[in-house]
Amino acid sequence: MLVLVASGAALIVAAVLAAVWLYAGGEISGAELAKAAVIAAVSQVCLYYADLYNFRVLAERRDVFLRLLQALGSAALVLALLYYWLPALVIGRGVFLLVAAFVILAVGGWRAVC
Repeated sequence: MLVLVASGAALIVAAVLAAVWLYAGGEISGAELAKAAVIAAVSQVCLYYADLYNFRVLAERRDVFLRLLQALGSAALVLALLYYWLPALVIGRGVFLLVAAFVILAVGGWRAVC
């Protein structure tokens, strides 16, 4: 399970940084890395509460995909509240949809393989 959590976090951070790199034109600073870590932490908590680390629940791929979408939707709501209270955490305007697509592809693809 630890490998699944660590690889999921790495994939989420990589997806966020890839989206920022594409959107910002290749500039990634330490601040973006810290913000990506916050996004990864919130996403990992939501993935945990969606039972995506319970191997007994993960029998059907459709169920995994639906739980993944629910978890990422929950993460988006939590991040929206964080961004409202701490505007400095916002990673950039217009990056969210690109990040969401990359995270769904990365984490969904990784879950399909595992």
